[in-house]
Amino acid sequence: MRKWLLAIIWSAVTAGLLAGQGKIQPFYAEQTLTDYTSNLHGRKFLARRSDGARATVQSILLGNVEYPPESPIYSRELILPNGAAFRLIDALKAKSTWPRIPEAEIAGVLQAFVDPPAGCGLAGNETKIIGRDLVEGLETLVVQTNGSDGRKTMQWVVPALGCIAVRSTVQLAPPNGPLVLVFETKLARISLSEPDGKLFYIGADYAEMKPSRALDLQQSALQITIADRVGASLDRKYDAKAAGGIR
Repeated sequence: MRKWLLAIIWSAVTAGLLAGQGKIQPFYAEQTLTDYTSNLHGRKFLARRSDGARATVQSILLGNVEYPPESPIYSRELILPNGAAFRLIDALKAKSTWPRIPEAEIAGVLQAFVDPPAGCGLAGNETKIIGRDLVEGLETLVVQTNGSDGRKTMQWVVPALGCIAVRSTVQLAPPNGPLVLVFETKLARISLSEPDGKLFYIGADYAEMKPSRALDLQQSALQITIADRVGASLDRKYDAKAAGGIR
């Protein structure tokens, strides 16, 4: 009964998109992460196709260094509209296949890309929408979150793009002092067209391996050290598929 119901939900959402009842806006965006001195600490690349497939490319290490796109410092997270999900290191031809995302969850995400919930569903006890703004010509909601530790986070989210955050700031309040900017993520570039297809390559010729093994290869290639707990955390998610778990 449950599988039958999920199939109906999935079919209804997909049929609605194909029939033109709603259209997912494709895009490609580049973001930069800077610290309080405006030093560059990392880059992030976001892409979404009109079928809802999503790709996120980012560095595994923060630092005031610029790396070429082909560097093994970058990992690529890929989620397809059928629920298949992967973590890929293109420079090393390494791939980790995540547990498949349930159909109902994917259907809900695709629907939100077309018809996002009011306020992007972000308002809560510690989070509130404080206004609207334009970022590179995009209409955004300005969302503020006040943490119990004195941390204040601001996000500029775009409802027309499924509520992605195109800009964010993190501020901390030292004892008896004003808020201090710690990190800021800025939108460096955005294109509202179909992104490069290579961002969605599933790595058919890549070697399947646990994420911790892929991290080991990255560390060896870059001559860096990453805490063991990072790989262990990724492995727990990876191993869930063998136990019948879900993402």
